[in-house]
Order: sequence, then structure tokens, then C-alpha cells
Amino acid sequence: MFVQSPGGRYEIRSRYIRGLTSSVFVLFGLVEAGGFVNTTRTAFAMTVVVEIVLVALVVRAWRSAAVIIDDQKVVVRSLLRTRKWPRPAVRGFVADTRAVGMGGWQRRVLGIVFADGSTRWLNEINSRPPKEGASTWIDEAVAVINKP
Repeated sequence: MFVQSPGGRYEIRSRYIRGLTSSVFVLFGLVEAGGFVNTTRTAFAMTVVVEIVLVALVVRAWRSAAVIIDDQKVVVRSLLRTRKWPRPAVRGFVADTRAVGMGGWQRRVLGIVFADGSTRWLNEINSRPPKEGASTWIDEAVAVINKP
């Protein structure tokens, strides 16, 4: 999903990754909630701690797989980490078809090209590879963002 706000702010979010990851943690939370039944105090306390951690992971997962770009900075949110770079340190954005995950699936991935020439690939922001002659939502986002 690519959103451009009137103030010149861009947001790129992978709804599929966000939804899948959040759903998995919600499922774990529901399964773990069974630990509240007929337990000792220690088991009850551990279940509460695990549930709190799972709630935090659900919130974090819902906010992950996102890139926020404005005139001042570029913010990348993943499941466990948020990274920020000043906008002048970023030369532009690219899209390429790369192997993603343990299965080596070919996916279209967003990349950040820095002023020093290095590229950071954001594997959480991906889509199916384009069909012949077509473009993906990532390609369209890159074209809009890279316009001067």
C-alpha cells in the first residue's frame, strides 16, 4: 500500500506482512490464554507475563513493515526495530526482484540507496514479481518518490 499525503509525506506499508504477523501473535495469545485455567500462582504469573509480551508484539507487528518518508527523515519500521536516517543521507529508492525468506521466493523488494552508494533492502516491503510489461505497487511507489 502506498499513500501520499498533501504535505509531501509518503507512507509505504505491506498490509500482507502486517496482517499475517499480527494474526499469528493473536493466535498465540488465544492459545496461551488457556494457561489461565486451573493454574498455580506461579503458572498464572508466567501466563500473564507471556500475554503482555504477546500484546506488545501484536501492536509492534501491526506497526511494522512500514517506510515513512518526508523532507526531514526516512523511517523504517520492522517487527523488532525502527531505523531513522536523515533525508539528505538517502539518494533515492529502488525496486528489484530478489530472493526473500528461507524458501528463496522471488519477490519484488523495496530498497533504499544511500548517498555513499550502498543499498539497504527492506525484505518486509515486498510484492509478487511483475508480469511481463506490468509494474507492481512497489515500482509505482518508487517512481513517485524519486520524482524531484
